[in-house]
Amino acid sequence: MIWLAVYNLSSLKFEKCKILEGRDVILFPDLSKESKAFDLWSNRAKDFEERLTDTTFKVYDYLEHVSTEEERNDGNDLADYLIQKDWKEFNSDLYDPELEAKEWDLFVTSLEEESEPSYISQKEIMDLMHYFEGKNLSKNTMILNSGEKILDLKNMIESHFLIIECKNSPTIIPYVERLQKVRERLTKRLSF
Repeated sequence: MIWLAVYNLSSLKFEKCKILEGRDVILFPDLSKESKAFDLWSNRAKDFEERLTDTTFKVYDYLEHVSTEEERNDGNDLADYLIQKDWKEFNSDLYDPELEAKEWDLFVTSLEEESEPSYISQKEIMDLMHYFEGKNLSKNTMILNSGEKILDLKNMIESHFLIIECKNSPTIIPYVERLQKVRERLTKRLSF
């Protein structure tokens, strides 16, 4: 997750947001009298989403529901709330000191061990094939991240499966991972 600040209410402009194409964006507007900031950013979010390919914008509305009139008048923002809280209180599933210690031990141990090269299981490949089977993706484009733009989704998927079918060795891992990212992106787009 990348956090960006836009400086002030009126600085959220399309020209600045074009760089976010292909991402899922959550906007956190400051509080304001009569929710003017929230309404302005909500309208801009709809506009940006329509103009940017494979991009979603969601406007965070929690502060609108929990704020006081005084907090609105002061123009409080998300940081004003977060500095008052211990982030561990928000969701105990997010922070477990014992689990964190175990994960750290596993990480250190894995660095010390010489590991065998990992192979992709046939089940993982079959799951991917079943997912893409019958999907109508002709000539669709997709931006996976700022450095990875797919111009012909159908052709990319077909060529990746041809490579994967040739052999099951560590050399196919990037192709499988890219197909998994595409599947994740398509699933997310349909359910967001």
